[in-house]
Amino acid sequence: MADIKTLLGDEYKEGMTDAEIVAAMQKVTLPDMTQFVPKGDYDRLKKASDDNASEAKGWKDKYNSTLSAAEQQKQADEEARKATETRLAELERKDKIATAKDKYIKSGFNVALAQATAEAFVDGNMDAVLENINKHATDVASKAKDEALNNTPAPPASGNANPGKVNYDKKIEEAIAAGNMTEAAYYTRLKSEQK
Repeated sequence: MADIKTLLGDEYKEGMTDAEIVAAMQKVTLPDMTQFVPKGDYDRLKKASDDNASEAKGWKDKYNSTLSAAEQQKQADEEARKATETRLAELERKDKIATAKDKYIKSGFNVALAQATAEAFVDGNMDAVLENINKHATDVASKAKDEALNNTPAPPASGNANPGKVNYDKKIEEAIAAGNMTEAAYYTRLKSEQK
């Protein structure tokens, strides 16, 4: 029989608690044991296991036949109650997931991310919930940035042949329209110097 240290291998650390050992055991993949049992022995052991299961069912049936009708009914009721409780727990989980999913969708999550986040929330996996919320926040920020860039209008055309410089053509026209030839000549000289 192998000890814990051998089974866990690299996962083993001195002074591990029971909870840490169980968590580490869940990460370990155990080998297929059928390779250690000769084919004939495996078939023999499988047949013995099947025979035992069949015999156990037979004994259960015999026991049930010795019960009174009231005891049989009580046993059937108990099995039905357990099945109903299991089904109810499944339905409650699905309802909680659906409710949480709707809330996440209303918050702007896409459907797939809302489903994954709701399942993680109901299962108590808060690390996954926070990770999904961060994904959503990143998506929202990215979409807002893209939308802002797409909705920013192009700057209006100035009509100036020399952007960033004074539009002397406009100044000259305004001076001529006002009848101020001295000012028009001044702007004409500045325009020629600007080139």
